[in-house]
Amino acid sequence: MTLHHAYMTAMSILFVAVYVVIIHSLTRHRQRSGAAAAQRFGGPTGSGQWLWALVPLLILAGVDVALLDVPGKNASPTAQRDEAPRTAAAPGTNEAVRHVAR
Repeated sequence: MTLHHAYMTAMSILFVAVYVVIIHSLTRHRQRSGAAAAQRFGGPTGSGQWLWALVPLLILAGVDVALLDVPGKNASPTAQRDEAPRTAAAPGTNEAVRHVAR
């Protein structure tokens, strides 16, 4: 299992766990019919609420960039020239065929 697959598996398990908690909370704490509605309702109003929502997003994005091999990170012309030539045997033969990267 590659690091990417392990990370995606962990994030998928975390995603499912969060939604299980959300659904449980919605069903457990819902109001019965006839209950008075809340007087104040709105979205995030303070910087603390925005930080509470954005910090985990930034942490996960940072972990994703740090753990994954970002395309182009190691794509320098000198890195490509320093690679050894690749050899592969054709199926059914014992001859090695050389492929030189251009």
